[in-house]
Amino acid sequence: MAQLQSISHEIARCRQILQISQTRLAQIMNLKTHRLSDLEKARSTPSDAEALRIRRQLSQLLRDAQWATRNCSPVLETDPRLRALREGLAC
Repeated sequence: MAQLQSISHEIARCRQILQISQTRLAQIMNLKTHRLSDLEKARSTPSDAEALRIRRQLSQLLRDAQWATRNCSPVLETDPRLRALREGLAC
C-alpha cells in the first residue's frame, strides 16, 4: 500500500511541478491516459518493474525541467514553441 501511495504522490507532484496535464504526462511517458490516471488516483497497483520505470521517468523529467529552468532565458520560457511542446500541440 505504501508503494501505491508513493507512486500516486510522485506522479501528482511531478505534474504539479511541470504544470502539465495527465494527458500530456501520459504521452511523454508512453502510457495510456486512463492508466496514468488510475496510478495517480491510487486505483491501480503497478508491478515492481512498472513502478521502477515510472520512478525513473519521473526523475528524468524533473531533472530535465530543472536544467531547462536554470539554462533558459525568460524570453525562451515564454516562447510559443516551448509552450506548444509543454501542452502537446507541437507536430
